[in-house]
Amino acid sequence: MRTAVFLACITLVALLVQVLPYYQPAASALKITAETYDRWLTPCKCYGGTLRVALPSDVTTLNWWVAGASWDLMTLDLLYDRPLRIINGTLAWEVAEYLEYSEDYLTLTMGIRKGIRFHDGKELTAEDVAFTINVLATKSWTYYHGYFTSVDRAEAVDRYTVKIYFKKPDSQFVLNSLTVARIMPKYIWEPLLNAMGDELAKYSPKPEELIGSGPFIFVERVPGQYIKFRVNKDYWLGRPCVDEVLLIPITDVSVVILGIQRGDLDAYTWGVDAAVVPTLLANPNVGIHVYTSEFFYHWGLNNQVWPLNISKFRLALHYAVNKEAIVRDIMLGYGMVGSPGVVAPFGSCAPWYNPNVEKLVYYDPRKAAEILDELGFTDKDGDGWRDGPDGEPVVVELYSPTPGYDPIRARAAEIIRENLAKIPGGGIKVVVYYYEWATLWPLIREAKVMSWLLGSGWSPDIGWLHFRFHSRPEGAGNWARYSNPEVDALIKELLATFDMEKRRELAWRIQEIIALDSPVINLYYRSSPNPYRRDRFENWFFESTASVFNRISVLRVQLKAEVCPAPVTPTPTPTPTPTPTLTPTPTPTPPPVVTVTIPVSPAVTTVTVPAPADYGPIIAATVSLAVVVIVVAVVLLVLRRGK
Repeated sequence: MRTAVFLACITLVALLVQVLPYYQPAASALKITAETYDRWLTPCKCYGGTLRVALPSDVTTLNWWVAGASWDLMTLDLLYDRPLRIINGTLAWEVAEYLEYSEDYLTLTMGIRKGIRFHDGKELTAEDVAFTINVLATKSWTYYHGYFTSVDRAEAVDRYTVKIYFKKPDSQFVLNSLTVARIMPKYIWEPLLNAMGDELAKYSPKPEELIGSGPFIFVERVPGQYIKFRVNKDYWLGRPCVDEVLLIPITDVSVVILGIQRGDLDAYTWGVDAAVVPTLLANPNVGIHVYTSEFFYHWGLNNQVWPLNISKFRLALHYAVNKEAIVRDIMLGYGMVGSPGVVAPFGSCAPWYNPNVEKLVYYDPRKAAEILDELGFTDKDGDGWRDGPDGEPVVVELYSPTPGYDPIRARAAEIIRENLAKIPGGGIKVVVYYYEWATLWPLIREAKVMSWLLGSGWSPDIGWLHFRFHSRPEGAGNWARYSNPEVDALIKELLATFDMEKRRELAWRIQEIIALDSPVINLYYRSSPNPYRRDRFENWFFESTASVFNRISVLRVQLKAEVCPAPVTPTPTPTPTPTPTLTPTPTPTPPPVVTVTIPVSPAVTTVTVPAPADYGPIIAATVSLAVVVIVVAVVLLVLRRGK
């Protein structure tokens, strides 16, 4: 009988050992899931060659902290890696290996991939990631500061782990912030920051300071002629197939077209006029990749300058512009009329788009005239042009890139001028100025022009409205200097909640206000015919929202076999990075899972939240079983004594 009691006790202890680890209340965490690069990469069949790519403008800076022009960022992207990246609408791991939120969304833990090295051989660690995030969070002059204002601090808790602490929850942070931050080496930039302070914003890095962990290494720049990069043979994702990339700034698109036709260029980073597509396609060695961007191409208005500081005056201008004519007559249908609320009705913006804004503002010159009359902007001297309420002359200066840089914007400026001249009862005079893009871009950023034509970027999460329309300095990309306390409050609420329905409701309201306030006049979304050569290089990667010169293309594009300079040497494919698993193991019963969907076009990224595990039934069943075992043992003992 003692044996029976002993066995019962052993059974009870064993069961308790299995159950007790799950008895403590489990702290729920938010696990971010993303793809690895393996789904897009292919082995190199040939190494060698120089990829010659045309930029539509020279770069304005190689200082990444302040770089904001598309061509600056595209150039620097060859040098630097990001924590995550959006590839053809899909969230992908890059430097980051896993991400996990705390239950209150105030702490985000990031694991860093081991073995990533900067171009000079030093290892990229959590210190570099934390440093980069802290500079973006604390320095308002950095271009992406608006995406990091919710960050209190980032710290490296060990060599490969970063903890990011937030002042308040920020629902856009993973998709918007971590996908644009380029990891900068702390050992180079911290001494420069300490020495120069905020003057670092004006600094031009020396060649030896342009060190990153990216697939290519900076060689030299000859302003106005080329920027040269050589391959990083030790790149952690596997060496790219080409030996060199040569970026060639060409400000006249007709010269680009000729270079593509003759084979002097392998690709262009932008689109060409739709009218030349048939001519390009007549050449069998030329391909056209058409991509549609969610960039909103708009007429930007300096909201601090009279009379553009009057919201109803801006609304009148909005009613006066015939956007349909721009898409039909200039773009030849390669695009879509811009939404008055700015948010696009397609791609990753589609789930947030408010269709009701189309009923708020539309092309109606008579409506424009009514608003101007109401404001007192009438033709007081009978010369056909409207004057201010006190008889002041009204002239709107409009700055556009040159026709050589962007013929669509240059011709759109003419349509705007014609539209405003034909407002019933007297027109608004518009004077158009054409500037080289490298000259115009700094003027726009510094609010030194009255109005301009610009294409501004979006981000996968609707929280990008904070970057573009919150009052500055939080709205770091708010070039119009728009300020509306109601919009500021709505945007803050938008960022603070993770509830999708509530966020959609807030996004719809923000779009309605933007439409009627018209801080910018959204003209069109652009479908760009993007030319490239097919005779020398192959294995281009075609993104739906980007040109053929993209991150995946630069890793895998390669010379064709017939022009390969050397025999092919097979190389091992990079080992896939497993998607991190943060669920406790072993587990007797998988906990139920709540899935929150973050829309990213065209794919969907899921963020998995393990629901708090309910171990009550397990514990109850175990305890009951233990009690039965003990009772049986006691009964056997009593019966034995009775004999």
